[in-house]
Amino acid sequence: MHTLSKVIADIREQIILFKPLNDGHPVWRRVEGSFLLVDIKDFLQAQGSYPYFYWKERDGAQEIGALGVVHEVSVIQPGMCTGMPGGMRYFGGVCFDPQRSGAEWEEFPSSWFVLPRIEIVRSKGSIKIAVHFRDGEDQDAAIAALESLREPFGPSAAEGMSGVREQDIPSTTGWAGSVRNVLKAIRDEEVSKVVLARRTDFTLNRECVALDVLRQLQLLTPRCFHVAVQVSSKAGFYAATPERLYKRSGLTIMSEAIAGTRPRGLTPQEDGLLKNELLASAKEAREHQFVVTAIQESLKDLTGSLAIDSAAPDVVQLTGGQHLVTGITGTLKPWVCDADILKRLHPTPAVAGFPTARALEQIRTLEAFSRGWYAGPVGWFGREGSEFSVAIRSGLVRGNKLSVFAGAGIVEGSDSAAEWDEVEHKISGILKVLL
Repeated sequence: MHTLSKVIADIREQIILFKPLNDGHPVWRRVEGSFLLVDIKDFLQAQGSYPYFYWKERDGAQEIGALGVVHEVSVIQPGMCTGMPGGMRYFGGVCFDPQRSGAEWEEFPSSWFVLPRIEIVRSKGSIKIAVHFRDGEDQDAAIAALESLREPFGPSAAEGMSGVREQDIPSTTGWAGSVRNVLKAIRDEEVSKVVLARRTDFTLNRECVALDVLRQLQLLTPRCFHVAVQVSSKAGFYAATPERLYKRSGLTIMSEAIAGTRPRGLTPQEDGLLKNELLASAKEAREHQFVVTAIQESLKDLTGSLAIDSAAPDVVQLTGGQHLVTGITGTLKPWVCDADILKRLHPTPAVAGFPTARALEQIRTLEAFSRGWYAGPVGWFGREGSEFSVAIRSGLVRGNKLSVFAGAGIVEGSDSAAEWDEVEHKISGILKVLL
């Protein structure tokens, strides 16, 4: 392990040694070095440059910071990572619905993936810094980015961050009306499920970035994906989400259905009763099965084999609640790329409804705001693999303004007051942090 200044010097020497190939075609390069670092979040915020991306896996096995841009795309193309070194990957996300836009999301493209200049990875107890460039083209830019890196001098958290709750969109009255409209559409057999979302706006006591909010939530949300995308000093997005859209390792794909919710109990006995209630609920079972069926249908043409991990859903218990979960595993056909998978899987009934097209029509009619990147896929992809979470339990940070998003699935038997309370429970983490 080396200090930052030592690893910068070592990597700089390696970059200088690369020479263009005789045919003149630039080659992607990734140069790595190991160094001592306390906190990746502190490191990203210490640089004072944008964009940056933060990712921590749900099981905590890997934590990544990605800084700057070497290459960016709005559309993933088949084979675009062919010829790239191992470990090289793009980071980014896709909005929930490209047909809905809002001024508050203007700095977030509907689909955006970035190959970063600098990547910091904590994995298996070690920390590595990597620099990406194309030899024959931008070695000098890579060296300049490397030499501009600053050592963090301590936590960058917004100490004493607090906020005032300004409004809920919709209000309780508007929410009840939307639920009634959905239940009528269900009775008329237009849809089977619609996921309605709510936006809760806060005014913070200071200007913040997404990482300031996320670091306050991390201790409250174990066993979740932790994501922050800061596109500029004024606009950032975070998610502390339990939901994986899919993970690809070579040709193996793993997805999961998470739908059906109960809170955690105050005692082990109450916790067990709520878990049993969740497993016994016909309403929650219907909601969950919509998601399982949709994932199977979405992946069947992309895979040579596909299997459900268990005959009945399990329950995953998180600090903020407990949910029905079913794992689904398959083997992808050789021609499939991540663009194909994202197109088929997003949006799942867990965040949109079922059938998807009709559920989206209901959402566009009933929701008075743009979801932006809320409930969209956020993650990374590369030659060897990829992983995307579903950005629920998330928020948009713009200066001293914070908008928090959460939703609930409306199916036959839903009650508007109970669903409002479910959404309130889903944002309870941010309420504990701010109020």
